[in-house]
Amino acid sequence: MQTIHPIEPDGLKQSPIRKPNISATPVPETPAPQIVANVGWPTLVLTWIRTNMSNDILNFFKGDTMDSKLWYASKTFWTNIITLLWTFIGPVIGIPTLDPETMLGILTVINVILRIVTKQPVALK
Repeated sequence: MQTIHPIEPDGLKQSPIRKPNISATPVPETPAPQIVANVGWPTLVLTWIRTNMSNDILNFFKGDTMDSKLWYASKTFWTNIITLLWTFIGPVIGIPTLDPETMLGILTVINVILRIVTKQPVALK
């Protein structure tokens, strides 16, 4: 009779539990730094007014037009195209891919950074 062994998740073998290496000298505890988060509304409003984004928003409501760039000059467009190609064509040609949650997190951070540095709208023609 043959013994049946359970299949471990993802084919990984469990490693033996190791006890942590405890040194004889105790580590002194340092107090946690104090974080002051109360900046107040006047400071937040003044900071917003000093940013370029506030000028863009105000100019939008005034009806002012901004110089636009063509679609192929957009860093956000090319970042998203590269991500799309990496996601769908990468595995076919042998480029390793990341899991979807990690990829989404990285792409979100990159898009937020690109949105912050973007100063012009995009035009199709």
